[in-house]
Amino acid sequence: MQSFKQHTPNTQAIKAALAKTTQIDVLSLLKESHPLVLGKIPVFVGALLLVFLGMSVLGMIVLSFFEITDPFAIEQSLQLKLEIFFSFALAPLFTGLLMMGVRGANNKSLQPLDILAYFPRIFVLGLTSVFLSMWISVGMVLLVVPGIYLLIATMFVLPLIAEKRMKPLAAVYLSIRVVNNYFSQMALFNLLFLGGLFLGIATFGILLIYILPMYYILKGKIYIALFGMSDKDDIDTLEERKDDATFAA
Repeated sequence: MQSFKQHTPNTQAIKAALAKTTQIDVLSLLKESHPLVLGKIPVFVGALLLVFLGMSVLGMIVLSFFEITDPFAIEQSLQLKLEIFFSFALAPLFTGLLMMGVRGANNKSLQPLDILAYFPRIFVLGLTSVFLSMWISVGMVLLVVPGIYLLIATMFVLPLIAEKRMKPLAAVYLSIRVVNNYFSQMALFNLLFLGGLFLGIATFGILLIYILPMYYILKGKIYIALFGMSDKDDIDTLEERKDDATFAA
Protein backbone atom coordinates (compact mmCIF):
# COMPACT_ATOMS: atom_id res chain seq x y z
CA MET A 1 0.00 0.00 0.00
CA GLN A 2 2.84 2.38 0.72
CA SER A 3 4.27 2.08 -2.80
CA PHE A 4 0.79 2.71 -4.23
CA LYS A 5 0.43 5.91 -2.21
CA GLN A 6 3.77 7.15 -3.44
CA HIS A 7 2.61 7.08 -7.06
CA THR A 8 -1.04 8.10 -6.61
CA PRO A 9 -1.94 11.80 -6.87
CA ASN A 10 -3.51 12.89 -3.61
CA THR A 11 -6.56 14.70 -5.02
CA GLN A 12 -9.94 15.24 -3.37
CA ALA A 13 -11.67 13.73 -6.40
CA ILE A 14 -9.73 10.45 -6.08
CA LYS A 15 -10.33 10.31 -2.32
CA ALA A 16 -14.07 10.78 -2.89
CA ALA A 17 -14.13 8.14 -5.65
CA LEU A 18 -12.32 5.61 -3.46
CA ALA A 19 -14.73 6.39 -0.61
CA LYS A 20 -17.62 6.00 -3.09
CA THR A 21 -19.04 9.42 -2.21
CA THR A 22 -18.87 10.80 -5.78
CA GLN A 23 -22.21 10.86 -7.55
CA ILE A 24 -21.98 9.59 -11.14
CA ASP A 25 -25.08 9.91 -13.33
CA VAL A 26 -24.05 8.81 -16.83
CA LEU A 27 -27.27 10.03 -18.48
CA SER A 28 -26.95 13.48 -16.90
CA LEU A 29 -23.32 13.69 -18.00
CA LEU A 30 -24.44 12.63 -21.46
CA LYS A 31 -26.78 15.64 -21.63
CA GLU A 32 -24.03 17.95 -20.35
CA SER A 33 -21.64 16.64 -23.00
CA HIS A 34 -23.98 17.26 -25.96
CA PRO A 35 -23.27 21.01 -26.46
CA LEU A 36 -19.53 20.40 -25.98
CA VAL A 37 -19.57 17.69 -28.66
CA LEU A 38 -21.36 19.88 -31.19
CA GLY A 39 -18.63 22.50 -30.97
CA LYS A 40 -15.75 20.03 -31.25
CA ILE A 41 -16.90 17.62 -33.97
CA PRO A 42 -14.56 19.08 -36.68
CA VAL A 43 -11.53 18.76 -34.39
CA PHE A 44 -12.29 15.15 -33.49
CA VAL A 45 -13.03 14.24 -37.11
CA GLY A 46 -9.63 15.66 -38.05
CA ALA A 47 -7.92 13.75 -35.25
CA LEU A 48 -9.70 10.49 -36.13
CA LEU A 49 -8.71 10.91 -39.79
CA LEU A 50 -5.09 11.30 -38.68
CA VAL A 51 -5.40 8.09 -36.64
CA PHE A 52 -6.91 6.28 -39.63
CA LEU A 53 -4.12 7.59 -41.86
CA GLY A 54 -1.49 6.47 -39.36
CA MET A 55 -3.04 3.01 -39.09
CA SER A 56 -3.24 2.71 -42.90
CA VAL A 57 0.39 3.72 -43.46
CA LEU A 58 1.58 1.44 -40.66
CA GLY A 59 -0.51 -1.41 -42.07
CA MET A 60 0.94 -1.01 -45.56
CA ILE A 61 4.48 -0.93 -44.19
CA VAL A 62 3.87 -4.12 -42.19
CA LEU A 63 2.22 -5.93 -45.12
CA SER A 64 5.14 -4.99 -47.36
CA PHE A 65 7.80 -5.91 -44.79
CA PHE A 66 6.34 -9.38 -44.12
CA GLU A 67 5.35 -9.82 -47.80
CA ILE A 68 1.73 -10.51 -46.86
CA THR A 69 -0.49 -10.80 -49.93
CA ASP A 70 -3.67 -11.93 -48.17
CA PRO A 71 -4.37 -10.12 -44.84
CA PHE A 72 -7.09 -12.67 -44.05
CA ALA A 73 -4.75 -15.65 -44.29
CA ILE A 74 -2.06 -14.70 -41.79
CA GLU A 75 -0.53 -17.42 -39.62
CA GLN A 76 -1.70 -17.33 -36.01
CA SER A 77 1.81 -16.79 -34.60
CA LEU A 78 2.43 -13.85 -36.94
CA GLN A 79 -1.03 -12.46 -36.21
CA LEU A 80 -0.24 -12.37 -32.49
CA LYS A 81 3.04 -10.55 -33.14
CA LEU A 82 1.28 -8.00 -35.35
CA GLU A 83 -1.41 -7.40 -32.73
CA ILE A 84 1.29 -6.71 -30.13
CA PHE A 85 3.12 -4.41 -32.53
CA PHE A 86 0.03 -2.38 -33.45
CA SER A 87 -1.07 -2.17 -29.82
CA PHE A 88 2.35 -0.76 -28.89
CA ALA A 89 2.76 1.60 -31.85
CA LEU A 90 -0.74 3.09 -31.76
CA ALA A 91 -0.97 3.54 -27.97
CA PRO A 92 0.18 7.21 -28.04
CA LEU A 93 -2.43 8.09 -30.68
CA PHE A 94 -5.30 6.52 -28.76
CA THR A 95 -4.02 8.09 -25.54
CA GLY A 96 -4.02 11.44 -27.34
CA LEU A 97 -7.67 10.90 -28.32
CA LEU A 98 -8.59 10.00 -24.75
CA MET A 99 -6.87 13.12 -23.43
CA MET A 100 -8.58 15.24 -26.09
CA GLY A 101 -11.82 13.91 -24.61
CA VAL A 102 -10.72 14.93 -21.10
CA ARG A 103 -9.73 18.39 -22.30
CA GLY A 104 -12.91 18.71 -24.35
CA ALA A 105 -14.96 17.75 -21.30
CA ASN A 106 -13.19 20.56 -19.45
CA ASN A 107 -13.95 22.90 -22.38
CA LYS A 108 -10.27 23.47 -23.17
CA SER A 109 -9.07 24.33 -26.67
CA LEU A 110 -8.39 21.40 -28.99
CA GLN A 111 -6.56 20.80 -32.26
CA PRO A 112 -6.34 17.61 -34.38
CA LEU A 113 -2.55 17.46 -33.92
CA ASP A 114 -3.06 17.18 -30.14
CA ILE A 115 -3.12 13.40 -30.64
CA LEU A 116 0.66 13.58 -31.24
CA ALA A 117 1.40 15.03 -27.80
CA TYR A 118 2.01 11.66 -26.15
CA PHE A 119 4.50 10.14 -28.62
CA PRO A 120 7.44 11.05 -26.34
CA ARG A 121 5.96 8.54 -23.87
CA ILE A 122 5.40 5.77 -26.42
CA PHE A 123 7.51 3.27 -24.44
CA VAL A 124 5.48 3.31 -21.21
CA LEU A 125 2.12 3.78 -22.96
CA GLY A 126 2.91 1.09 -25.53
CA LEU A 127 4.04 -1.51 -23.01
CA THR A 128 1.02 -0.79 -20.80
CA SER A 129 -1.33 -1.10 -23.77
CA VAL A 130 0.22 -4.44 -24.77
CA PHE A 131 -0.01 -5.69 -21.17
CA LEU A 132 -3.69 -4.76 -20.92
CA SER A 133 -4.53 -6.18 -24.36
CA MET A 134 -2.95 -9.51 -23.49
CA TRP A 135 -4.83 -9.84 -20.21
CA ILE A 136 -8.13 -8.80 -21.79
CA SER A 137 -7.58 -11.35 -24.57
CA VAL A 138 -6.89 -14.07 -22.00
CA GLY A 139 -10.04 -13.03 -20.15
CA MET A 140 -12.07 -13.25 -23.34
CA VAL A 141 -10.84 -16.80 -23.89
CA LEU A 142 -11.89 -17.67 -20.32
CA LEU A 143 -15.67 -17.62 -20.87
CA VAL A 144 -15.68 -13.98 -22.12
CA VAL A 145 -16.94 -12.47 -18.82
CA PRO A 146 -13.47 -11.97 -17.25
CA GLY A 147 -12.35 -10.23 -20.44
CA ILE A 148 -15.33 -7.87 -20.41
CA TYR A 149 -14.69 -7.11 -16.74
CA LEU A 150 -11.01 -6.30 -17.39
CA LEU A 151 -11.93 -4.17 -20.40
CA ILE A 152 -14.22 -2.03 -18.24
CA ALA A 153 -12.10 -2.08 -15.07
CA THR A 154 -8.97 -0.82 -16.83
CA MET A 155 -10.69 1.85 -18.97
CA PHE A 156 -8.94 4.72 -17.16
CA VAL A 157 -5.40 3.31 -17.04
CA LEU A 158 -3.94 5.18 -20.03
CA PRO A 159 -5.45 8.57 -19.04
CA LEU A 160 -4.11 8.13 -15.50
CA ILE A 161 -0.62 7.49 -16.87
CA ALA A 162 -0.87 10.37 -19.34
CA GLU A 163 -2.59 13.01 -17.20
CA LYS A 164 -1.51 12.07 -13.67
CA ARG A 165 1.90 10.66 -14.70
CA MET A 166 1.27 7.57 -12.60
CA LYS A 167 3.32 4.40 -12.80
CA PRO A 168 1.53 1.73 -14.91
CA LEU A 169 0.84 -0.76 -12.10
CA ALA A 170 -0.39 2.01 -9.79
CA ALA A 171 -2.68 3.27 -12.57
CA VAL A 172 -4.06 -0.25 -13.12
CA TYR A 173 -4.67 -0.67 -9.40
CA LEU A 174 -6.37 2.71 -9.03
CA SER A 175 -8.54 2.27 -12.14
CA ILE A 176 -9.76 -1.14 -10.97
CA ARG A 177 -10.52 0.10 -7.43
CA VAL A 178 -12.48 3.12 -8.63
CA VAL A 179 -14.35 1.29 -11.40
CA ASN A 180 -15.33 -1.44 -8.94
CA ASN A 181 -17.03 1.28 -6.85
CA TYR A 182 -19.01 2.48 -9.88
CA PHE A 183 -19.17 -0.65 -12.01
CA SER A 184 -22.86 -0.40 -12.93
CA GLN A 185 -22.39 3.17 -14.18
CA MET A 186 -19.26 2.23 -16.15
CA ALA A 187 -21.07 -0.77 -17.65
CA LEU A 188 -23.93 1.54 -18.68
CA PHE A 189 -21.43 3.92 -20.32
CA ASN A 190 -19.91 1.08 -22.34
CA LEU A 191 -23.33 -0.32 -23.29
CA LEU A 192 -24.40 3.12 -24.53
CA PHE A 193 -21.27 3.35 -26.64
CA LEU A 194 -21.77 -0.18 -28.01
CA GLY A 195 -25.34 0.71 -28.95
CA GLY A 196 -24.07 3.92 -30.53
CA LEU A 197 -21.57 1.96 -32.62
CA PHE A 198 -24.29 -0.32 -33.97
CA LEU A 199 -26.44 2.73 -34.71
CA GLY A 200 -23.52 4.40 -36.47
CA ILE A 201 -22.86 1.32 -38.59
CA ALA A 202 -26.57 1.09 -39.43
CA THR A 203 -26.42 4.66 -40.79
CA PHE A 204 -23.38 3.80 -42.95
CA GLY A 205 -21.07 5.63 -40.58
CA ILE A 206 -22.86 8.98 -40.72
CA LEU A 207 -23.79 9.09 -37.03
CA LEU A 208 -20.27 8.05 -36.03
CA ILE A 209 -19.27 11.66 -36.76
CA TYR A 210 -21.25 12.53 -33.61
CA ILE A 211 -21.01 9.29 -31.62
CA LEU A 212 -17.20 8.99 -31.53
CA PRO A 213 -16.58 12.54 -30.23
CA MET A 214 -19.39 11.96 -27.72
CA TYR A 215 -17.67 8.79 -26.52
CA TYR A 216 -14.40 10.59 -25.81
CA ILE A 217 -15.94 13.69 -24.23
CA LEU A 218 -18.40 11.71 -22.08
CA LYS A 219 -15.55 9.47 -20.94
CA GLY A 220 -13.60 12.64 -20.19
CA LYS A 221 -16.49 13.95 -18.09
CA ILE A 222 -16.56 10.73 -16.09
CA TYR A 223 -12.78 10.76 -15.70
CA ILE A 224 -12.76 14.32 -14.34
CA ALA A 225 -15.60 13.53 -11.92
CA LEU A 226 -13.72 10.50 -10.54
CA PHE A 227 -10.08 11.57 -10.71
CA GLY A 228 -10.03 15.35 -11.13
CA MET A 229 -7.79 17.07 -13.66
CA SER A 230 -4.36 18.68 -13.48
CA ASP A 231 -3.88 22.32 -14.46
CA LYS A 232 -1.40 21.38 -17.19
CA ASP A 233 -0.90 18.32 -19.40
CA ASP A 234 1.27 17.23 -22.34
CA ILE A 235 -1.05 18.88 -24.86
CA ASP A 236 -0.56 22.23 -23.10
CA THR A 237 3.20 21.65 -23.26
CA LEU A 238 2.96 20.80 -26.98
CA GLU A 239 1.03 24.02 -27.64
CA GLU A 240 3.61 26.06 -25.69
CA ARG A 241 6.39 24.56 -27.81
CA LYS A 242 4.48 25.47 -30.97
CA ASP A 243 4.08 29.03 -29.72
CA ASP A 244 7.80 29.24 -28.88
CA ALA A 245 8.72 27.92 -32.33
CA THR A 246 6.38 30.41 -34.02
CA PHE A 247 7.81 33.29 -31.97
CA ALA A 248 11.37 32.20 -32.73
CA ALA A 249 10.60 32.06 -36.44
